[in-house]
Amino acid sequence: LAKGSRRRRGLARSRRAGREAAALFADSLDACDRKAAARAVLAKLDRDEDGQITWDEFEKTIIEDATTLDRRVYPLAGAMFSAGLSVGTVVPILPVIVHDLGMGPAEFGLAVSAFGLTKLLANVPAAGLVESKGRQPLLVGGLVL
Repeated sequence: LAKGSRRRRGLARSRRAGREAAALFADSLDACDRKAAARAVLAKLDRDEDGQITWDEFEKTIIEDATTLDRRVYPLAGAMFSAGLSVGTVVPILPVIVHDLGMGPAEFGLAVSAFGLTKLLANVPAAGLVESKGRQPLLVGGLVL
C-alpha cells in the first residue's frame, strides 16, 4: 500500500512537472528558464525519483505522453481540416478551369504558381497579425471569410 501510494504521488508530481515544463517552454526562454525547464523534464522522466532515468522510465513516460490526447486538439483539427479542404478542392479542379478558359500549359503553370505565391505573400503579414491579435480571432475570421 505504501509503495502504491508513493507511486501515485510520484505520478502526480511527474505530471505536474510536465505541465510546468510545457508552461515554461510556451514562452521565450532565457538561460535560467531553460535550466528550470530541463529540470522539470528530467523530474518527469525520473519516475522512481532515484536520480537516474532508466530506459523503462523513459519509455513509459514517452508512451504515456504520446497516448494522452488533449481535448483542445479537436477544434484545432477541425479548423485545419476546413482550411485544407478549401485548398484540396481548388487544386484538383484547376485543370478543368484552365481547359474551360482555353489556356495553354504555360498559363496553367502560371495559375498554379500564382496560387502558391499568393499564399506565401499572405502568410508574411498574417504572421504579424497573429502576433498582435492572437491565433483564435484570426482562425475564426479566416474560416468565416
